[in-house]
Amino acid sequence: MLLVTEEDYEDVNCATAGSFQTWRVDRLDGSRSTITPLDKVELADLGNFPSPVGAFCSAHWFDYHPKGFVAIGFYGGGTQIIDVRNPRDITSHGYAHQGVSEVWDSYWVTRYTDAGHQRGVTNVAYSVDLVRGLDVYAVDLSRNGGATAASGATSPQSGSDVATPALGAVAVALPAAVLLRRRARRTD
Repeated sequence: MLLVTEEDYEDVNCATAGSFQTWRVDRLDGSRSTITPLDKVELADLGNFPSPVGAFCSAHWFDYHPKGFVAIGFYGGGTQIIDVRNPRDITSHGYAHQGVSEVWDSYWVTRYTDAGHQRGVTNVAYSVDLVRGLDVYAVDLSRNGGATAASGATSPQSGSDVATPALGAVAVALPAAVLLRRRARRTD
């Protein structure tokens, strides 16, 4: 199985801008028909909230969870948790859309042993948002699950499966720290 994003940051129509795709790879010998497309979704196909109008909402960087889920950033379309357990039928498992945002990527948190060896992947996903900062989500990876903020924060989006992020304050604190550091350098 091959998972692919097609980024199109010039198209501001969320129904056609940058897709997430699954492909079947039979062999890598270069012969014809060795790689077959299985399914493709745009942000609007996921159908879990009104798509932003005139926004930059292409699919971008993602991370695969061994249980068959993808955490992915869709720029102005927020964070999406996509179910790819059936690669011929990509579906939405949950999402977080905080209004003004630009989510570049989402990753699953990896667990390590005390010796520093990778031990597995957790159900915690984090997203890097260039407007908001760092968002952290605890994702229910069961068939009917969704996601909630890692700290149990409240006020979920209407109709969403993802609550307001636990670390939204990082979005304010980090830029403020950078500005203060720049100002301190200028006064030296």
